[in-house]
Amino acid sequence: MLELLCAKGVVVNAKSPKGWTPLMSAASEAWYEGVEFLLEHGADPLATDKRDGTALSEAEFALHTFERRGDEPERVQEAHRVVALLKQYEERKR
Repeated sequence: MLELLCAKGVVVNAKSPKGWTPLMSAASEAWYEGVEFLLEHGADPLATDKRDGTALSEAEFALHTFERRGDEPERVQEAHRVVALLKQYEERKR
């Protein structure tokens, strides 16, 4: 789906009224493939929402939530992967 949207010219850094980007949404769900795809297609990992949150802060919050709730190990591991990937991209951008 993301490939189709990007092929149609969807802006990967578009913001919602609250300032969220598609990358923040994917990160908040710990969707590794979506996060990776968006980053590879120019999504800005340093973009902030209206509360100064970033994709990384959303991913870290999701990870904490999944761990606290006792979600299945695969979901927690996926969240760890998303956090690591976003940290890697943030370091490149700084």
